[in-house]
Amino acid sequence: MDGALGFNTFEKQDKVLVGLNGGMDAAVTVRILQEQGFAVQAALVHFAGMADDAVETAQNAAKALDVTLHVVEAADTAADELLKFQLLMQTADKLDCRFISTGHYARVEQDADECRLCAPEHAECDQTALLEVLPQEILARLILPLGEFDKESVQEIAQDIGCAE
Repeated sequence: MDGALGFNTFEKQDKVLVGLNGGMDAAVTVRILQEQGFAVQAALVHFAGMADDAVETAQNAAKALDVTLHVVEAADTAADELLKFQLLMQTADKLDCRFISTGHYARVEQDADECRLCAPEHAECDQTALLEVLPQEILARLILPLGEFDKESVQEIAQDIGCAE
């Protein structure tokens, strides 16, 4: 999976906080980042209206992936994308994590002046519309490895690590 990140400004063992909800895409994101040499931790942003077993599901995934899970309580009942990313950033800062990551299918391209949200390599998985609300300060620290993969490849990796849906 060399070069799969499309993000080349990191150092080996940089800390990254992955938004982990217990789903396949987030789990594969954790594994890809681990294989790329990142020191990975995970966080579940737990909104008040989430399913009762959401924390347990994320805990099980974190245990299977051998990462520490931090549960971040959000008082809001609606799972707002911007709020979720703001809480991930706050938690990353507390944990001294340089980057954040999620299992979204999109890419971030960076030039000297700004970061741009871009469509993934495979258009059938495009989730850029969900992330359009993210400001520059979040995009500058966001790694989206699944933007380089098609859904079938992600499912194969998920099967290899025992977390296929």
